Amino acid sequence: MPLSEGNARPGIIVELADFPPTPERLIDLVELLGGECGYRAVALDWGASFPWSTDGRFAGRDALPESVVAGLDRVGGRARLLQLFPGPGELPFVRRISAYRPFFTEAGRLDLGSPGARKLYLDLLDDFLDLLGASADFAVKLEGEGEPEAALGVLASRLDERSLSFSAVLRDPGGSGQLVASPLRSREGPRLPLLRFRPGSGLGAVIESSVEAALLEAIERARASFAVDPASAARLEIERRAAAERDGIARELEGDLADAWDAVRRLRELVARSELGAPCPDGAEALSRERDRLDGALRRARRQSERLAGVCRGILSANALDEALSARVLPLEEELHLLDPRVRVATRRSAPPSGG
Repeated sequence: MPLSEGNARPGIIVELADFPPTPERLIDLVELLGGECGYRAVALDWGASFPWSTDGRFAGRDALPESVVAGLDRVGGRARLLQLFPGPGELPFVRRISAYRPFFTEAGRLDLGSPGARKLYLDLLDDFLDLLGASADFAVKLEGEGEPEAALGVLASRLDERSLSFSAVLRDPGGSGQLVASPLRSREGPRLPLLRFRPGSGLGAVIESSVEAALLEAIERARASFAVDPASAARLEIERRAAAERDGIARELEGDLADAWDAVRRLRELVARSELGAPCPDGAEALSRERDRLDGALRRARRQSERLAGVCRGILSANALDEALSARVLPLEEELHLLDPRVRVATRRSAPPSGG
């Protein structure tokens, strides 16, 4: 879809690095965002979700199959589908492997002043281009790069060899802070504003917000800002309701986890006072009350985790989903295991003496 400065609709970046959707859900999302939602472009920010072959260790456990990645150019509705190649500062999936760390600066960017690092970067580019094909619409993501010209210079030589054009995704030079895609050769010319979207928003950040907040925001923004036809509006409403259900469960889980950690904090205080011999009014009763509160909150959190896992099956990577949920609940279970013996001792110490 050609860019037009007169078209006010933004594009949207689907960030896949932390929490990839299933292959079927990714296709659905690209079609939903680029079709019914009406965004001008859908930009895929792959990270370790890309099936890298330069070194098989670069691809995450949940990397999407090559056949799915290569076939995405056939979906997307009316939108432009933009494939984002990572900038030198967007390569944590490479840097995590010790053999490649010497190629990186202390700030975590690939050091393009090193011949070995330049070769690695071009090998990654060849890997990316070979799978996606010459007809794909490419961009390099240089968000946060201090000196993007170095990366653009390295990439330009290989793109010239292949007779390919590229866009660059950078912070808006106008100072708005928004990401924009513009032609690689020039900062002038048509620019495409880009919004962010993380399919596992919240869950990808270990449920620090809510699992479907990003999708709800993307749908609501589209419904409020764009002219949506009745059929598209009906599909968006179905998606909105399903996302709202997942969002609600995630928020309930957050509430239960917060309640459990508050009970842990209170139990620690009570146990510490008892161990120091400090007076504690209603000590045994307070210990029992907080211990019961922690146990109840933990039971509810386990139940909500199971519900959330159930409604997200087929939408988000099962492995990443289970790991994210376990990472929130297991520390509480471990804390309870460590606290219980101390709570029992403190309870006996705080119990009133029995009559003679």
